[in-house]
Amino acid sequence: LRYMAPEMKAKHGLKPYNNSVDVFSFAVLFWEIITGRIPFEKEMPPVFGTPKDIPDDVRPSLKHVESQKLAALLEACWHINPGERWKFNKIIEEMLSVCSELDTNKAVEKECSKENFIYTC
Repeated sequence: LRYMAPEMKAKHGLKPYNNSVDVFSFAVLFWEIITGRIPFEKEMPPVFGTPKDIPDDVRPSLKHVESQKLAALLEACWHINPGERWKFNKIIEEMLSVCSELDTNKAVEKECSKENFIYTC
């Protein structure tokens, strides 16, 4: 449930959806990886307790995301309107841009090439 797009909740009824739900899930998981925190920990205790319903407009906090570009990427990927969420090709382009900005070393740039990124992920 932590990684589920709001439009997938039962309260919204069975509606057609597309890969924007995967983009949402990716963003929550990516947030967890870059922050080292558990998403929606207060709403959904990891061990005991009854999960609370996470309001549709609530997202993990960006205060622990140091990169403005990554914060913007996350916001675009978990946009409240599924039609406004980025597609994976745009996400890859932005991640490559962030990766190349982390270090201008040629070895890092080679590691961040689109081909390497796609085939190593």
